[in-house]
Amino acid sequence: MFYIENLFELEKNLGRYVNILKILSERSGWFSCHFLAKKLNCSEKTVRRNIQEMNSQFPINWFIQSEVRKGVQLQKPMNESIYPIYRRFFQNTITYQILEAIYYEKHHNVTEIAEDLFISVPVAYKLINMLEKNLATLQLSISKKPIKLVGDEENVRLFYYYIFSDIGDYNAFFPEDELKRIVHYVQQIETSVGENFSISFHYRAIYFIGVTLQRVRLHHHVTYEPTSQLVTSQNAMLALLLVNEQIEAQEKITLSPAEQHWIIRVFFDHVPITFEQAENIGQTMLETKTFLSLIQELEHEFGIDLQHDPLFLDMMIQNVEYEHVPNLKHDYLFLQDHRMQEFILENYFNTYLQVKKIYNYFDAQNAIYQIGTTRNIMDTVIFMITKKVYALTQKAKVCVLVTSRGDIWTNFLKTLIENHFGSRIVIREVSSILKIEASIWKDADFIIADFDFKYNHVPNIIIDPIPSQRDFENIERFLVTKEMKLSEVD
Repeated sequence: MFYIENLFELEKNLGRYVNILKILSERSGWFSCHFLAKKLNCSEKTVRRNIQEMNSQFPINWFIQSEVRKGVQLQKPMNESIYPIYRRFFQNTITYQILEAIYYEKHHNVTEIAEDLFISVPVAYKLINMLEKNLATLQLSISKKPIKLVGDEENVRLFYYYIFSDIGDYNAFFPEDELKRIVHYVQQIETSVGENFSISFHYRAIYFIGVTLQRVRLHHHVTYEPTSQLVTSQNAMLALLLVNEQIEAQEKITLSPAEQHWIIRVFFDHVPITFEQAENIGQTMLETKTFLSLIQELEHEFGIDLQHDPLFLDMMIQNVEYEHVPNLKHDYLFLQDHRMQEFILENYFNTYLQVKKIYNYFDAQNAIYQIGTTRNIMDTVIFMITKKVYALTQKAKVCVLVTSRGDIWTNFLKTLIENHFGSRIVIREVSSILKIEASIWKDADFIIADFDFKYNHVPNIIIDPIPSQRDFENIERFLVTKEMKLSEVD
């Protein structure tokens, strides 16, 4: 499996920065440098030096405090996430700057890159060779004259999309005017098909379109021949064709039929099914003996009613449908976060094995289907755990939950928080930040978000996508406070 972290193997300080920040952010309190040095397998002197370097990169109001006989502790605003800091650490490395240089294809050789980045040519070669070694898993290589990625065009786009959407900041990555146009294209599709795309979809779609436009400008094109006819709703097809025309006019480029077909397929495979459609397809699924027996086996294994659960049926519909897209090698608008996978495997391994066994058996008996994918297994495990820990809440402080990870994970996160705080908290969910109804904020006491999100009229708390002990402490601190002024969290 391809992991972004592997590209930065030679950035030794980076690994320690990330691990120090992770340890200090998981819970409040003091940590000794001896403890950190043991955890990181380095000297206490190195830990102290890295902390000084980290403090120099932190934004305002972030600081690792150090006191004799106490140790160190992280001071951070309650309403800011650690993930932009992780991204900042990655972006400040020479490796990341080399990746950007390769992306823009403005250098003719390694010497030019070395001169621009103020490093020696041998160091530049060493870093580029390390990148190339790890890119082999994607069947990609790096041409040294001129500097560019070489390989299947879809894999090239996947790599750039993956790396920049994961550790980049699109507000800084894309020029302001270009970003406005890209956001408009995504909103145009959403409006035309009459759907509310998720926050995660918007974020990924911006990078997908941005990377696609850059590759077309550099005259790199997808070349596959469509082997199947598009089957879609009329309004979705027209919306995507309209956006293709707008892209050609605004960006002053020409999209080949293969490019247009590819963009349509990528987006249409992620246009949400409407409630009425999902209800009809779900009923059809239950009438199919093959799927009914699968659902009944899951019900028996976990003691949960799934046949009457629209969220579960919708999840199955979406995942099975995705697995039958013949022309796309990768799901460009859904990339598994391996940290989420590691969390599931570490904490719910037995449930994971149960689901995997059932799904793999189903696939073995039904060659026409494929549902035993990592994505579907993880979604199902999260769904089952959510059902197991769910508890009804009573009237309490009202929280608006905003996440960037999709409905299944949002529901899981909501249940974790409710289970931890019981009837003291009531959670409302937001799925699209572009079409938020005013009523969602009515009587809301605060916001919980897993990314940098601000709504000026309601206090907000930023948590990790996988909540840490510090996050629960911050929520607890708010729940026991009768009144919190906006000035205290801005």
